[in-house]
Amino acid sequence: MPLGSAIAKPIRFGLAGLLGGLLGALVLGEVAWHFLKPPPPPKLPAKVYVSVSPSLELYQGDKNKFTLQIARERCDGAVTVSLQNLPPGIEVTPATLAAGETSKASDLHANGAAPGKYVATVKAETSADGVPITGSTTMDVIIKERPRPKADIVFVLDVTGSMQNQIDGIAESIVQFTDSLHQAKIDVRFGMVAFRDLEFNYPPEIFEFKGSNFTDDVSEFARRVKQLRADGPRNTDYPESSLEAIVDATKFDFRKNTQRIVLLITDAPPKVRRVSIETASQALHQSNIEQMHIICRSEDRSVYENVRQKITGRFFNLFTVARSPQLFQRELIPTLSRVIIEATIAKQAEAIVVPAQPPPAIERGVQSSEAFEEGSGSKLALAVSIWTGLIAALVCLALATMQSLYLGKWPSLKVALLAAGGGFLSGATGGAAGQGLFALGQGNTTLNYVFQTIGWTLLGGLVGLGLGFVIPNLAKKWGLAGGALGGALGAVAYLAASSLGSDLIGRVVGAMILGFMIGLMVALVEAVFRQAWLEVWNRSEMVRVNLGPEPVKIGGDSRQCTVWARGAKPIELRYWVRDGKVVCKEAEVHQETVVANGSERTVGALRLVVRQGSVPAGTVVAPSMAIRPPPPPPKAVSRMTAPTVPPTKPVISTPPVPGGKPVVATPPPPSPTATTTKGIASASAMPMPASPPKNVIKPPPPPPPPPPRLKKP
Repeated sequence: MPLGSAIAKPIRFGLAGLLGGLLGALVLGEVAWHFLKPPPPPKLPAKVYVSVSPSLELYQGDKNKFTLQIARERCDGAVTVSLQNLPPGIEVTPATLAAGETSKASDLHANGAAPGKYVATVKAETSADGVPITGSTTMDVIIKERPRPKADIVFVLDVTGSMQNQIDGIAESIVQFTDSLHQAKIDVRFGMVAFRDLEFNYPPEIFEFKGSNFTDDVSEFARRVKQLRADGPRNTDYPESSLEAIVDATKFDFRKNTQRIVLLITDAPPKVRRVSIETASQALHQSNIEQMHIICRSEDRSVYENVRQKITGRFFNLFTVARSPQLFQRELIPTLSRVIIEATIAKQAEAIVVPAQPPPAIERGVQSSEAFEEGSGSKLALAVSIWTGLIAALVCLALATMQSLYLGKWPSLKVALLAAGGGFLSGATGGAAGQGLFALGQGNTTLNYVFQTIGWTLLGGLVGLGLGFVIPNLAKKWGLAGGALGGALGAVAYLAASSLGSDLIGRVVGAMILGFMIGLMVALVEAVFRQAWLEVWNRSEMVRVNLGPEPVKIGGDSRQCTVWARGAKPIELRYWVRDGKVVCKEAEVHQETVVANGSERTVGALRLVVRQGSVPAGTVVAPSMAIRPPPPPPKAVSRMTAPTVPPTKPVISTPPVPGGKPVVATPPPPSPTATTTKGIASASAMPMPASPPKNVIKPPPPPPPPPPRLKKP
């Protein structure tokens, strides 16, 4: 045999399939795929979206804040946003959002515009690959006569012995403070909680104005503040009852739709006795306090920040303004007024709403992650079908070639064409069916994987089924099962390979593993499920050939014979299985013989041994039974006197079992029609032992029995 038997048949067939898959993918499949695959979907253009509040209100002579938000698709450069179509008197500065930036605040000024509603075009501009890209939206700009926003401000004031300057400063600056708020058209009211130390029996002083905690009468409020006198210990390090005062401030009768503001002014840390920091913070949040500004020493700031937590507000260092009422009035009040005004009237833009853009409709192939244009499903199915058909054709041709080489010959042209053609039809059918299934799972990753595996399994099964016409006596169902298992394993390998590299690598590796697995599994299935086979020995090499209903021919004509035997007649023997028994027929004499497990014959340079899966090799079984043709009619013979015929020698039809005795068969008894007369037997009545088949290896004959005694006639 040209190939040694060092490599097991399944591995040989696996490597042959791998080579077929590789050549099929690189030489044929990828070329066909390149020319047949549909075009990719059209490239989607880059886009930019911009969003602002649907409307923005501002008042004559004032400004308002709004927030720009943008979103990019397939572009990442800087975006410039401007407002257009606005009347004179409304000004806005274009905003530029850097790469990666998605939002930005901007101011719109209504310096001299008349009241009314104006529709502004908000335009975003950028570029991608030198192509300008714009996005736009609209925003209603509403200029109104400014109403007076409402603010209720509660002073929580420390009036211990060291705070007289702050008391005087508030009294002297409250008018200036109020004027600033009124100029901003804020409807403001004031309230007061003056606290000292409850531990020294100094209860808080809460202002009352005509049954309310608040007043809009600035003069009355200033008069009441001037009446306050700092009293109690002057040690500023001594804690005061500020937390209790904060809780008292949250209980004031605030108006609806108003900014609720607390101003804490103290030079001491809080005394945590009756009220904890957590309790005071909770009271602020439950009362919906929107601003809390803290004016204290820097060393006490952290504890009061814990009280305020996430409430809007600013910190002011008390000692920068504590030296005199004039500093308090000149430095603190203007800044505090501006902070309160901005926090009261500023409005935020609504969150961006980017229109949902549906993904483009695309097609995908069962063996490719590429996207193809919508409507190309039939063209894609054809390309996939031809790709898989070419791969399968080369795999089948490689396996058929390996089968012929395994039997010691080259495949005939008929076998090669049958293998390649059958493989192409099987692969094309499996590829088309697999693509059809795969198309059902588009958009679902799990279904994609499932249908890809099913498609490749179907492809492998059809290839294995086709190999049943090439490999002698390979049951079609087992070829189908082996090929299907190989296809499924090949699909898993393709998915793993394509996830690690390009589509080309995935397809080539997948085709190689598909061919390897189909060859491996078909050969394994053939070996596992065969019932009878021939061991064909050529010197030290041995191959196995399945036996089944299809006759296996042994002879010297490689075009006609399954197994080529050098030096033998064109067709010398035929083996097949009939009714569960192995039958051997000699072509020359047309004699059929039922042979048993282990029987041997020599044909040319080959030694043939019959094996059956149900009987282990070396087991003594019943002898072979020659199936004789009917005997010829008896011929007339002369009567003669002859001695009594000794018993006929047994016919030895099977080789002896090593280490055992020959197995013999007793000849049939003489025909009852034979006649004898006084010891003279008719020649026609003598049993005619069948001639032993040619080329049967016989054991040495046993020693002859002693000659019988002859009786006198």
